[in-house]
Amino acid sequence: MSIRTTLVEINLNNLTHNCRQMQSLQPKGLFFCPMVKADAYGHGAERVVTTLMDLGVDNFGLALYEEAQELRELGIVAPHLLVFAPFSLEALKLSQQLSLTPVLATLSDFKILSSFEFTKPQPVHLMINTGMNRLGLDMEHIESAISEIKSNQNIQLKGVCTHLNLAEDMGHSESFSALQLKKFESIKKAFKGLTDNFHVFNSAGLIGKNVHSGFDIFNNIGSRPGISLYGAMSELSNSMSQEKLKLLGLKPVMGLKTKIIHTHRLQEGESLSYGCTWRAQKPTTIGVLPIGYADGLSRALSNRGEVLVSGRKCLIIGTICMDFCMVDITVLTKAQQGDWVYVIGRGPEEGPSAASIAEKLNTISYEILTGVGKRVPRVYKGHI
Repeated sequence: MSIRTTLVEINLNNLTHNCRQMQSLQPKGLFFCPMVKADAYGHGAERVVTTLMDLGVDNFGLALYEEAQELRELGIVAPHLLVFAPFSLEALKLSQQLSLTPVLATLSDFKILSSFEFTKPQPVHLMINTGMNRLGLDMEHIESAISEIKSNQNIQLKGVCTHLNLAEDMGHSESFSALQLKKFESIKKAFKGLTDNFHVFNSAGLIGKNVHSGFDIFNNIGSRPGISLYGAMSELSNSMSQEKLKLLGLKPVMGLKTKIIHTHRLQEGESLSYGCTWRAQKPTTIGVLPIGYADGLSRALSNRGEVLVSGRKCLIIGTICMDFCMVDITVLTKAQQGDWVYVIGRGPEEGPSAASIAEKLNTISYEILTGVGKRVPRVYKGHI
């Protein structure tokens, strides 16, 4: 039981809506793998996965074997938990034990498989490097990988994928994404007969593919949407893709709110918080909030971030502390202890969006969402 008045609200109905909208952008039955790494981008992987499973989703993407293990221990029986993490002997043992699906990314991964005593066939996916230059099998090693797969009957190749660097540039034939996709088409030919699942598109890529002529030839390639499911995409630079994003009507899933726990009346010249970085220029009423950078409210928002109190934007003043921050509520003559304060909103009436906060901090909404600490309780609404 939590007694904190700082909490995250997760709207599972919005999650369901967003998933259905993204599924509508590709042919039914094509590989579709929601990314639920980093505790489902801070939303709580267990509830996100069970909600999406009720929609018929059976593939989920994770970044760590520990994340997959935690889901299995929570009773998640989704058949395909894809783990996009460095492969090792320990990872293979855990995959056999918990029925996980490693995503192989180097030729040396096959050496681990070749010397292992299997208790059952091991499903794997294979990541190919087409330009991301992070993880992924280099294209000159594809034939060697295919040879390893064909020679080891315990390896079950369930899919081949790559990772787009710049999905927002979808729209013309010489974009970086188009060049990656052309490479991937040749990769598909190499794996013909070994698997039917090929997946590339992230959220921006899946949207862009649907609005630009010439990209319909890639309609048989699956997707791994992430940020779109959580309704926190930033504005897309391509105007046609941005228009499609608006039409999809994706809805923010996460809201972060807290309560005023104390008020002060400061006189002109008085300061507050660490470092005395703010000083009152006139008599000022401030509200103390029990939320700080340990909860995911970036210290960089000190003296520049905003929250919503009683429908009014209020400035965060002074240095944000680990557990507290202060806001200027002078304009709210009736504001008092116990009033709700919206820190991340699911709409204009509920405070600043994750994307707008990210823009202010020169970062991305992913960082805002995943930064909300686990000590902030999650409250789930909808999808009963």
